[in-house]
Amino acid sequence: MKRTVIFNILISFIFISSISSVYLLNNNKNIILETEIGILNEKNKFLEKQQLETFSKVGEYINFSENRFSDLLKTLEIQDENFLSRMNQMKKEQEEITSLSFKTDSLFAENLKIIGDKVINSEDLKQRLIKKWSKIVARVECEVESESMGKGSGVYFSGENAKKIGNKNEIILTNDHVIKDRGMHPDYCKISFLDDKNTKELNEENSEEIFKVINEELDAAYLNFTKIENLESETYNICSEKLEKGDEILILGYPAIGSDEDITITSGIISGYDEEFYMTDTKIAKGNSGGAAVSVKDDCYLGIPTLVMKGQIEVMGRVLDINNILGK
Repeated sequence: MKRTVIFNILISFIFISSISSVYLLNNNKNIILETEIGILNEKNKFLEKQQLETFSKVGEYINFSENRFSDLLKTLEIQDENFLSRMNQMKKEQEEITSLSFKTDSLFAENLKIIGDKVINSEDLKQRLIKKWSKIVARVECEVESESMGKGSGVYFSGENAKKIGNKNEIILTNDHVIKDRGMHPDYCKISFLDDKNTKELNEENSEEIFKVINEELDAAYLNFTKIENLESETYNICSEKLEKGDEILILGYPAIGSDEDITITSGIISGYDEEFYMTDTKIAKGNSGGAAVSVKDDCYLGIPTLVMKGQIEVMGRVLDINNILGK
């Protein structure tokens, strides 16, 4: 019985120990679980914190990216606007250049036409003047005691013009040196025109002298003459206004060398003034002295062309202003 009691006590102890061990084990497991849960909670909190930080950084990056993208879009829009504005400006400039080029071409063509017309008109005018004034330009050949004095030119004037120059109805205006040689004046002159019907001979058998010196110093004289035939009703004016430098003139006369039957024409400008004379670059050949110097723009008789020699070299030509003979 004693053994039975001891056995029961031992069994009870073992049972209680087992129960206690189980309890302790369970309790330890709970502690461990709670510890692990606590650790897990901390990890979760850490992860949540990292997740929040990550989300925050991602959000910031997204916002930054969106701002950058927005800025980029704005920049592109501005560039597009600038590009379109520049393109429009370039288009406008191109249109202006095209328009200006068209206007310039049109203006150039118009000016070219005007210049061409002026050249044509000028040439036509010159041809008309040459044809007109050639009719009254004479070839003058004079003699003294049957000896030839050379050849020159002269211009026929009648009516009011002749009266203004020599107080005669008809004259041949020329240079004094054309009808004088070695201080002697002619007793015979032959006056020839393009129209042979107007060729006439002058000699001392006439009732008055065949010549008259207007001004020996200015080398001006005239021959008495009778009416020229077949002269159309042209108006031959004497220039009343002084020509300016650059004004164009024609000189008509019969040169001593070359054709004896035709007039030569030279053209040039008024280069300057020398007291009673115009200076001109127009060629004045020997024989053209005494001929006609004609203003192109005014269609009028300017004066007497005179060959000027320095030694044996021709210098710039001179034209005696007719108004110095008329006393104006």
